[in-house]
Amino acid sequence: MAHSKAAQQGKTHEFWVGFQHGTSTKEIEAELTKLLTKAYGAELTLPDFNSALTASEQGCYVLLEVAQPLSGAGREALRSAVLNGALNCDVWYDPFPNFYHGEAAVHGSAVVMDMDMTSVQIEGIDEIARRLGVYEQVAAITEQAMQGHLDFSQSLQKRVALLQGGNAQQVLADVRAHMPWTPGLDQLITEMDTARQANDKTQFCVASGGFHNLIAALDEHAHYNQIAANRLEVDASGHFTGKVSGPIVDGQAKAALVRSLKEQNQIAQAQIIVVGDGANDLIMMAEGGFALAYHAKPKVQAQEHNLINHCDLTMLAARIKLDQAAQPETLVAPGAQVGFSVVTVA
Repeated sequence: MAHSKAAQQGKTHEFWVGFQHGTSTKEIEAELTKLLTKAYGAELTLPDFNSALTASEQGCYVLLEVAQPLSGAGREALRSAVLNGALNCDVWYDPFPNFYHGEAAVHGSAVVMDMDMTSVQIEGIDEIARRLGVYEQVAAITEQAMQGHLDFSQSLQKRVALLQGGNAQQVLADVRAHMPWTPGLDQLITEMDTARQANDKTQFCVASGGFHNLIAALDEHAHYNQIAANRLEVDASGHFTGKVSGPIVDGQAKAALVRSLKEQNQIAQAQIIVVGDGANDLIMMAEGGFALAYHAKPKVQAQEHNLINHCDLTMLAARIKLDQAAQPETLVAPGAQVGFSVVTVA
């Protein structure tokens, strides 16, 4: 189901809510009631869900459309409830770009992903270091960098130097073979492929402080339009030199990829989603129109308010899918306080 014409005309406020798989209908209804109470300070009348809210293996994703606008105090109360765990669901309440209609039909839209701990569930350099026996030294520097306590470029050079002499072909092949994709990435790739078939100007990109040497394996399936990442230098004998080949891709370089989407590809800022988890992602997240923090570090969660803390990337795939219908349905009946739609992703 697509969101309502009333919502498209700015007459309702939208909440995109995600629940983990296994959440019961009763629990979902209770959380939605709690969410609206936190946001508006009073219980609103929920619609009759008719047992439509079933959390499958991919979770349950609900678009709530509320006729009453959300005040600044309501936004802060909702944000606080999300951060302190008072709500057992993920909630987004910024305008979300439509990948199929309006501006997207002219210039397209974009999703820009961080790699490590966002697209895949590893820190690539840590896993390379693990296989070379220098994991503890490298991981300690990685954690400081991700928390924003160290300059990224300097920390990367220190970590890469510890890899010197390692067998690059053997180690990289082993890391790629055991690189777990983030749950929901398959579904997101599918939805992005569908969106790009509808409009070839739509972009799917990676901007990472990690390594192109590892992203290349993922790119075989995701077919990224652009990749900004570091390259580990390898000598003639196939061993790591302990250096990065070319300029270092830091937070500023990642942000430059997002700017290029706006300036060179003429994609409106409001049509760009940026997904990240670490302090090094904040600059590029600020360049997009919809910043999404994925199981992010405390510094990122403190600055962003569209979070995935309970669900996975299927929540993003489902939201993109929601707008695919050519004829949006009216879900908020005249006089109703709340309307809803439920999206499933196979």
